[in-house]
Amino acid sequence: MSEKYLHEMIDDIEVLIDEAKPARFSPGKIMIEKDVLMTVIEELRKQIPGEIERSHKIILNKDAILEDARVKSQQMIDQAARDAGELIDQNEVVEMAKMRANEIETHAKDTARSVVHNANEEADQIRAGALRYVNEIMEDVQGYVASVKEAQESVFNQLLSALDSDLASIKTNAKEIEEQLSGVSIPQARTRTVEDFISDED
Repeated sequence: MSEKYLHEMIDDIEVLIDEAKPARFSPGKIMIEKDVLMTVIEELRKQIPGEIERSHKIILNKDAILEDARVKSQQMIDQAARDAGELIDQNEVVEMAKMRANEIETHAKDTARSVVHNANEEADQIRAGALRYVNEIMEDVQGYVASVKEAQESVFNQLLSALDSDLASIKTNAKEIEEQLSGVSIPQARTRTVEDFISDED
């Protein structure tokens, strides 16, 4: 009899039972040929250890498959965790880079504003200093012009006073001479002006 699995042998036994003849005078009992039944039982006895071993192997394989699946699942979980960690690290790096860029930009803007503010203040100070310097120069020039004008007016007034004095003296002398020469016929001289006296002095 060829090697069969247990379920096939059980099927054979069921066939024997179904095909067996009922026993006479004993309802519920059947008649089966002893040799045929013993052959099936012997084959069944031989196959049981193999089936048990095969079942054990299947169980072992099942456990191995489950273990392999568990290991692979754990590996996938670990890899997913590592990938997630890397993504988190990358996100942290990106966020840190963004924060650093914002800090640099803010610092650059603050520095630029400070430089512009200081430059404006310095320019205002230079402008104010230049205006003060120009104002001082203008005051000095005004003072110099005023002093020159005052000196010229003083000299001119002195000159006019001297001319008036000379003119008065000349008139007095002329009158005295005229009185002394009264009654004497002399050619009448042209009356001299102030310009004539100035020309004589030159």
